[in-house]
Amino acid sequence: VTIDLGSETDITSCSSNFYQYNNAWIFAPTQVEYFTSNYGKAFKSIGVALSTMEMKTKGKFIESMTIELSKPVRSRYVKMIAKSIGPCPDWHDAAGSPSWLFVDEFYVN
Repeated sequence: VTIDLGSETDITSCSSNFYQYNNAWIFAPTQVEYFTSNYGKAFKSIGVALSTMEMKTKGKFIESMTIELSKPVRSRYVKMIAKSIGPCPDWHDAAGSPSWLFVDEFYVN
């Protein structure tokens, strides 16, 4: 996902919410990496958020994955790349079947 902020803006944090409901083959990502660019072409990584979600936990959950920057980064474009777990894991009832990745929100502060 890439967001155009319309003009260069000071960015202090990025956050994304992901839905997990493993009974429906929906899993939070293993990690999310955030990038910035002033022209929308060459992007530079500004941080990685690792998942703390236990993939085996039954039920419906929202996981927030956030990076806080030690100093603001001035940029116009912000990109988020979420890494899927891939196919349903071996312990899952549908092991080997494609899994889903649902993003709920993407915040740039």
